[in-house]
Amino acid sequence: MTYPVIFITAFLLQVLETAVARYAGVQFVTPDVGLVAAIYMGVGVGPVGGLITAFLLGLSADLMSMGGLIGVNAGAYVVVFLLAMQARSKVVVWAIPGQMFMTFALSLVVLVVQVLAQALFEHWFNAYAGLWRVGVAGVIVTTASAPVLFIMFDMLQAAVSGATRRRGHFIQ
Repeated sequence: MTYPVIFITAFLLQVLETAVARYAGVQFVTPDVGLVAAIYMGVGVGPVGGLITAFLLGLSADLMSMGGLIGVNAGAYVVVFLLAMQARSKVVVWAIPGQMFMTFALSLVVLVVQVLAQALFEHWFNAYAGLWRVGVAGVIVTTASAPVLFIMFDMLQAAVSGATRRRGHFIQ
């Protein structure tokens, strides 16, 4: 049962990241820990708990965002989770280039969902160029941090399940 452990860890990292980033003044360009956790759940964990975890992490990201629409990240993380589940047989995700490729592609999906949500539901919002600039920087930072987060989630899953890790796959 790794869902609660990954959720709690990712949630605590989101809280820490939000607090530190706001204090440091870089709150818009930080790695999206919840997104990487949703991808990890999609490629490595079962569907039901992973879907709920992705939704809750997205909802927590929405609640911690400054003035964003509630539910956008929750829906986007669920879509990312489902896409990661479909792509896990087509992309070698347990190698660093595969992790980075999948994170980059799915981060762009989340960025497009966020921009479309702003365009559809907040008609007064007109800073799309700034949103793209900050969003692309966030995609790059999230992509760069994905391998470290994948390793951390692997270690957590191994510690919880008592499994050992050999060549990127868990053996119980």
